[in-house]
Amino acid sequence: MRRLALFTAAFLAAVGNEAVAQNLSNAALECSALAVNLPAGHPDQGEAERLFRIGYEAFVETFVAERARNPNGLRDAFGPVAFLNDMSVDFFAGTAFAQAGANVMQRLEQITPYRPTMPLDEWRELRSVAASNEFASRNCRLIGR
Repeated sequence: MRRLALFTAAFLAAVGNEAVAQNLSNAALECSALAVNLPAGHPDQGEAERLFRIGYEAFVETFVAERARNPNGLRDAFGPVAFLNDMSVDFFAGTAFAQAGANVMQRLEQITPYRPTMPLDEWRELRSVAASNEFASRNCRLIGR
């Protein structure tokens, strides 16, 4: 999966759109991944789908505009990135969502690392609280409103 994310980043850099990782799409997709990890009964637990739709639509809009601006994309590329030129926008959006989820899980792991002596249920609860704090600190509720 990491290799695929690197290929996607190479494609986006090659077509000149390095800002995708910093735009609304990335923020909404990461917030969607955080919403999935919120504790049961959290008032924002249902936000995952709304945030995913916002992130997906922003990604597609950016991607289509970039393809229109640079229709040849990686046509002259060779090696492992050459196949990316013919992939659909949904493929790249899925890869962006997977990378956003990986970023969120990595961040949650930094905040609440698992310790073998800790009961699993307790660790899951701590992770949910960390996700809730991240969700609030990133102002995820305000995206798209």
